[in-house]
Formats: sequence, C-alpha cells, structure tokens
Amino acid sequence: MNRVLHIVGKMNRGGQETFIMNLFRSINRENVMFDFVVSTDEKGDYDNEICNLGGKIYHVTPKSKNIFRNYKQIKQIVKKNKYYIVERHTSNSYVFIDLFAAKRGGAKTRIAHSHNTSDNHSFIHRLCQPLLNKYTTARFACSTEAGEWLFGKKSFEIISNAIDIKNYVYSPEIRAKQRKLLDINDNQFVIGTVGRLNKQKNPKFILDIFYQIYLKEPNSIFIWIGVGELEGVIKEKIRSLNLQDHVKMLGLKNNVSELYQAMDAFLLPSLFEGLPVVGIEAQASGLPCFISDTVTDEIEVTDLVQFISFDKKATYWAEKVLEAKQVKRKNMLENIKKANYDINKLAKKIESFYLKNKS
Repeated sequence: MNRVLHIVGKMNRGGQETFIMNLFRSINRENVMFDFVVSTDEKGDYDNEICNLGGKIYHVTPKSKNIFRNYKQIKQIVKKNKYYIVERHTSNSYVFIDLFAAKRGGAKTRIAHSHNTSDNHSFIHRLCQPLLNKYTTARFACSTEAGEWLFGKKSFEIISNAIDIKNYVYSPEIRAKQRKLLDINDNQFVIGTVGRLNKQKNPKFILDIFYQIYLKEPNSIFIWIGVGELEGVIKEKIRSLNLQDHVKMLGLKNNVSELYQAMDAFLLPSLFEGLPVVGIEAQASGLPCFISDTVTDEIEVTDLVQFISFDKKATYWAEKVLEAKQVKRKNMLENIKKANYDINKLAKKIESFYLKNKS
C-alpha cells in the first residue's frame, strides 16, 4: 500500500478539509492510504473518521509557537515512516518550509495544493513564493485563480473540488423531512449558507441581505450552517434586528447534503474564495445560487448561478434572491458529472497520479 502524507492545519469541517475527506472516502484504500500532519493538539472534526478509514494522524508544534520544532517534527515523521509523497494543502507560500522539511526527510514527490485566492499576509506570501516553487515537484489548484495566486507564473494542474454527487440529488421526501425537523412549513421561503463565520465569508453582509429579504417576505427563514470567530457578533446582530425567530444557527452538521434540500436559495457573498465546494454542492442540490463576483466564474457549472457585484447594495441582492421563489427544483446529476465534479472519477485520476509517483 502507498501511504500519502497530507499536511493541513487541522482536520475540521472547512472547505479544503471536506474536499480531502471526499477524496479519502472515494479512493481505493487498498492501493492508497491517507495520513495527516496537523498543527494542533486539539481533536479535529474528522479525526475519528480518518482513523476508522485506516489513516494516521500526527500532531506537531504550530509554527507560531516554535517554527524550528515544527520543521524538525515534520522532517522526522517523513523520514521515520518513509513517506515518498507529501501533499501540503494551503492558501499561502510561506508553508514552503513544510515541503523543505519533507524533502530533507526523503520525500521525492512534494505537492503544493492551492485552495484559495488570497491570504492575510500578502507581502510575506510574495516573498516566499519562489521558495515554495523551488521545493515543490507538483502543483495542484482548485481553480485557475487559486493556482495563479499560489504559484505565480509556474504551471499547475486544476484538481476540481469534486463531491459524491448522488448524496445531493434533489429529493422532495428529504426536503419534507428536514423542514419538519427544522419546524419550517411548506410555504416558507428558505435561504441558506454553509461556511465559517469569519471575515472571508462576509457574514455581516449576509445578514444585511437577509434582513432586506425579510422586510419584503416576513415569512422567510435563513439557515446558517457553520461556526467561527464572528459567531457572537452575528448572534448579537440577529437580536438587534429582531430576527431570532427567522434565523436558524445550526452550527456544524454532518448532514449538510440533506439540509440543502430544505432550502430554496443559496447565498455566498464571500470576499474571496479558491473554488468553494459548497457552491458545487448547492448546485448539485438544484438550488439557485447567488454568489459574489469576486468568486471565480469556474464555480458556474450549471445555469443556477448568478454573480452579483459588491457595488450593489443589500436591497439589490435581496431582490435577486427573492426571484428564486419562481425556480422549480430539478435533478442536476448529469450536469455536475459533465462538469467533472464527480468524486469517483477524480479519485481514480488522483490514485493513478499517486501510484505513478510512488517511487
């Protein structure tokens, strides 16, 4: 068996982690096994599943605490366990040190995998970009913009944020069940979003949009799936707008594919994204999607996507979202397959790459 070492911050329910787990579940684990290096002592949301699938998890010191110890620990993990392939998932180039550690530990195939189009430290990112490219032997990116952000002018391969499509096919029965569990009646208009409550996802603006929807459609409901550092701020704003009975903060959920069925529209006004897997999931569920035009147009794999500029106020966004009331849900299975977002097809491609580069 070929064991591939994936380096991530931690294995919680974020976009890149969800993609990695989709791939891990679908790949032939008799041929390829995933192990993980995480920079935290805390237990991740996916840790139990990783172990149940046969993967190993190594905890290392965060760079912010001791960068030299972090480097040494990664190097030793690679060397001791003879990892030939190491894949670093990232949105910045200053993780080059992880790939350098992997090289010193003996890894011959070192992959940098870009999952975003921006970072909080752009100067450091630009400074370290040549070093990332130097210690990388293969470059993956979830979108063209994400690849150009991380690698500059160096070539890279697009690896789509594929999903297990069959889990998202629209089902009236699942819709009815989930609405009943959420205490939502058939006549209520339901908008939803999935993602961390952080600055990137623009949660304050999401609430501004929904408030305008609520003023025009007082029977509307918003479903919010996710947690994050701005959760307290958002809950306070919900109270100040008197929307407590209309916004359902669900936190982290392991049945997101079913919760999409309860929605009528999907909202994603992110400030930046690589290629958000939730946008693919929502389209696969047959949901009209309203997405900021800062997100790559590669997310538009069906006719369900509308891009809206931040030049437009929340009232305009609300008017567009309300148009989704006229949209009839349909099965988008074949559309998503044709757009190459089928995880089973991608898993075979990635497995072939790993096996080809194992020695």
